[in-house]
Amino acid sequence: MTAREEKLLALIRYALWGKREGTEITEAEAGKLLKLAKKQAVQGLAADAIADAGIALQEKNLQRILSLLFGLEQENRVRNELTAQVVTELKDNGISCIVVKGQTLAPFYLHPLHRACGDIDLYCDAENFQKAKDYLTQVKGLELDRNGEKHEIFSIGDVPFELHAHLAMLGSKKYQRYFEALLADTLRNRPYAARVNDTDIPTLEPTLNCLYLFLHIFIHLITEGIGLRQLCDWALFLHHKRAEIDAEALAKHLQNLGLRKAFCAMGAVLADHLGLPEGDFPLGLSDKAHQASDRLLADVLYEGNFGQGKNMRWYRGIMYSVQRGCMYVYRTFKYMRYAPSFVWKHLVWNYKSFFTNTLAYKLKKGEYNTFS
Repeated sequence: MTAREEKLLALIRYALWGKREGTEITEAEAGKLLKLAKKQAVQGLAADAIADAGIALQEKNLQRILSLLFGLEQENRVRNELTAQVVTELKDNGISCIVVKGQTLAPFYLHPLHRACGDIDLYCDAENFQKAKDYLTQVKGLELDRNGEKHEIFSIGDVPFELHAHLAMLGSKKYQRYFEALLADTLRNRPYAARVNDTDIPTLEPTLNCLYLFLHIFIHLITEGIGLRQLCDWALFLHHKRAEIDAEALAKHLQNLGLRKAFCAMGAVLADHLGLPEGDFPLGLSDKAHQASDRLLADVLYEGNFGQGKNMRWYRGIMYSVQRGCMYVYRTFKYMRYAPSFVWKHLVWNYKSFFTNTLAYKLKKGEYNTFS
């Protein structure tokens, strides 16, 4: 880990928990740290910490930070309003859905409007998914675009949405059936809501949400990379919801999915580097989990948010898919130590899905007309 990365982590810990240790920086470092933070989608957290660091910033640098924070505030307000609006409209038309991640997690931050926001994730079960698609296309006049088996994507203004038929693709029929049965049972018997824009927004109850947030992180880690923003989301969720998480049930689910070791290794990253009190983590962290945390954090810092931090040339067209496929094989062997069965099955499923589903779709859309 570089000295600059260590300072970024110190700024993040301050923005998450108010811990001042290690946040002493110069004005010259501030701009470089903000650039590094953007690759990790935590630029709002870094800007908050820099603004509170007591540095005598030049006017242009102060304006840059204030402009960044103002932009994030505007983006979050729009997303909060749209989240409440879309969920309410669907409910009023007899369509049940939940919202995951994103705006449902922002309230856990010291400055909720300064969380770097992304798309808005909706999930509908099989009974409601087609009804939601019909309403969005036929009534609202929105254009939906399929993105694999998992979800459809659409936009309202400049805000991207994902309408999920599946919250996660787990790589095997056994794992998929287990998770989707758990999800169906939870939504049917343990409804839960988060407060967004003065509206109750249906979401996952804490135990399943804890599992799902980890699944989202780990699947992205083994396929393309994950950023610090998702880890910060998970850490704050655990801190605020620990008392509502059923540790025994969670351990059972992780064992059945072959993910307990991976879960604890990623949890050690939160405890060792992001300042999460170890008592807030629902399972015990072994010495091996702590030993893995430095290695996993190094990967996160190198790759950036969804792999966007890597300095490499990406090809276009079919060569892009070939390149991604080769990287996926490399990542499979790299991360198999944490969840051998899960990671291997996910690789096999991904290749099958590409050749039986994605390839034909991309050829039809003309995305493979280039080979460079």
